[in-house]
Amino acid sequence: MRSIYGVIFLSVALWGGFGTAQTVDILSGSHDAIILSDETEFEVLGQGKAYVRYSRKVQINNDEGKGYGIPGVSENKFIKKKKIDVRILSTDGEELKKYKNSDILKEDYSPGYSLYSDSRYQWINSTWPKFPYVVEYSTEAEMSTLFFWPDWFPQKNVPVLSSSYKLVLRDTTVAFRTHAVNMETSPKTIRSSSVSHIWNAALLPAFESEDYMSKNNSNRMILRFTPERFALENSFGHFRDWNGLAQWYRGLTADRLILPELIRQEVAALVNPDDDAKTKISKLYAYLQNNSRYVSIDLGIGGWQPYSAQSVFENKYGDCKDLSTLMVAMLDVVNIPAHLALTPTRDAINFIEEFPSNQFNHCIAVVPLPEDTVWLECTADYIPAGELPYSVEGAKVLVVEAEGGKIIQTPVSRPEDNLMTSRTEGRIGEDGALQMSGWFATTGNRSSYVRGRFIGVEIEKQQDWLRSRLISLSASRFDLAEFTVENLAENVDQPCVVHFSGEMKNFATRSASRLFLSPNVINQFSKKYPPEESPDERKFSVSFNYAFEDADTVYISLPPGYALEAAPPQETIESEFGTYRIEYELADNRLRYLRQFRLETREIPLEKYAAYREFISEVVKRDNMQFVLKR
Repeated sequence: MRSIYGVIFLSVALWGGFGTAQTVDILSGSHDAIILSDETEFEVLGQGKAYVRYSRKVQINNDEGKGYGIPGVSENKFIKKKKIDVRILSTDGEELKKYKNSDILKEDYSPGYSLYSDSRYQWINSTWPKFPYVVEYSTEAEMSTLFFWPDWFPQKNVPVLSSSYKLVLRDTTVAFRTHAVNMETSPKTIRSSSVSHIWNAALLPAFESEDYMSKNNSNRMILRFTPERFALENSFGHFRDWNGLAQWYRGLTADRLILPELIRQEVAALVNPDDDAKTKISKLYAYLQNNSRYVSIDLGIGGWQPYSAQSVFENKYGDCKDLSTLMVAMLDVVNIPAHLALTPTRDAINFIEEFPSNQFNHCIAVVPLPEDTVWLECTADYIPAGELPYSVEGAKVLVVEAEGGKIIQTPVSRPEDNLMTSRTEGRIGEDGALQMSGWFATTGNRSSYVRGRFIGVEIEKQQDWLRSRLISLSASRFDLAEFTVENLAENVDQPCVVHFSGEMKNFATRSASRLFLSPNVINQFSKKYPPEESPDERKFSVSFNYAFEDADTVYISLPPGYALEAAPPQETIESEFGTYRIEYELADNRLRYLRQFRLETREIPLEKYAAYREFISEVVKRDNMQFVLKR
């Protein structure tokens, strides 16, 4: 009998453990894959031994769905692969292929950034040339710690017919806690010589992403787990509160923050005794940036425990925790107290403050001055002291202090901190091309982005990016003649300035007596900029990397004898989300055009989505309106 999952439309109204009725429409042709069953089992034998097993059966419908049928196991000193079993079936259940151990592929994590690492990934590239097909696989790994207790992610980006999580406690003294995100479910509990808890979910619709959706929403339904106590090699800690994790981490790092006397003398010579605290911080931070590079060395507990400040200073490399440790140690030399801070980045899962657990993937340094708090991202080579990249702006971080720890939030940059200003001069030829030269200057996150397009990038790719950046919506291409960049890898506390010149083809469209053009060549919102979803369809808030501000001025010399016939209205549009202003004048065959845009916030809550979408649609409309000049 042919599998029903491949041929029929299934519409099921269900009342599950999630509290509301749902309707799931599953049609094989409309989904890249369908997960028929997805099972997780975590068997705990004690604090120092556990097994995690995954079993999945998934129908693959096209090339885009192949990834759902490729099993793998992440390994390090604490997690070791025991098995990967895979076979491919037809939708009728006929076995098409069974893979062997010799088919297992292995690769180290981040080989380009890791000097030494015991972390690697093992997987089987289980695919079949003819669709649809079914992949059935199971994996097993042995864990020597409960620190990395696996969570449950029942909902995927494709439909899931059945999902379960089974927790087997062979050691019934092991205590744990759970936290449900966007789901309500209670386990079935079975007690004998061991205790088993089983969570089930069924007929879950595909989780669909939206335009400008925060990465924090990438997994809609989650059940988080954490042990109350944990051991990592010979270090012990607890997750009963955040102090437990902070005290454990302080124990890992305390002896790593000490510099020997010769290095202390070298560090002390980097500052002047009369410098104020912020000047000393800036000088030592600049020294760290100029004399170290990011390299990961993850061996055993080294994924969490930093190398000593002395070794990082002498070897001139390290990862986030290593470089932050050196920064804190150098500040201690000049009598400025500083702390390590564990943080999740913006691409991590939602941080749950009321659920102390292993939720961090990054480390920075914090300096609590009497009049201010200075944050230091020690892996960033090209930002000034006190600035944070958007990836850790507004993050809840655990500051590790001598007596424990506390959760505080990093600051969020303002629109004026992420500024782009520009000035362009150009002349339109008889063929409609624009001969132009000018500059644009950036600050804050805008500078970080621009520097990332140039530093360490091949010249051809630099040119390609600049060409794509300098093109009006109405133009066909930009022929770049030359460019230079100021304050690229040096003077990073100053705006990064790009100077350019070249010719923009088909900038103006000509008719018998008219010219049609869009004057702004730096910042124009395309018609695709507003989120696609209507207010009735939107399910999540709108999220941007950061708030920002644009201020662009363009001067264009026209062929003789043209007057302005039609143009967008000169006006200022104000809303709680931002401000948009355009202003222009035509005098002596020279058009002056001013455009200003300010986005006030990086997060637009769902309840304000309709008003935001209306505001940004008005901005896009005016950015896309052409000037009409008549001879």
